[in-house]
Amino acid sequence: MTIQFICRGNTFRSIIAEAYVNSLNCPGVFATSSGTIASKCREMNAVNFPKTLGLLKKFGIDQYAKDHYADDISQDSLNNSDIVVFMNKQSYLDAADKYKLPQRMYVWNVVDVGEKGRIASTNEERKRFAEDAYSEIVNGIHELLADQLP
Repeated sequence: MTIQFICRGNTFRSIIAEAYVNSLNCPGVFATSSGTIASKCREMNAVNFPKTLGLLKKFGIDQYAKDHYADDISQDSLNNSDIVVFMNKQSYLDAADKYKLPQRMYVWNVVDVGEKGRIASTNEERKRFAEDAYSEIVNGIHELLADQLP
């Protein structure tokens, strides 16, 4: 079973989800990630990818992260996914206008660091918001897998 996680920039949330699922080593389960505006925001997000890798390292799963960021969503990647998880409503809306979406699809509500509700005024606050998002993603993955795996 291939699970594709989709956010907007493919720099933070979807990369965390991909790495976490792959770290679980569930037989027959593989995760990928992409973004709806990833290549458009690639340069702007360059500073954020190392922070994502640092967070994954803190939780001991950095070796499961891909070595790059900003992969764009494509119809082929959607067609090759058994389950698609949009990290929030905006990423879903971005994709719904441009692609044929699969039957098995979920829309979560994981707020990105820098979006309303997670706008940090200090570096410590940014780290706390990132860890909060990580926890939300991990909890969502456990619920998803409990529903999908025997």
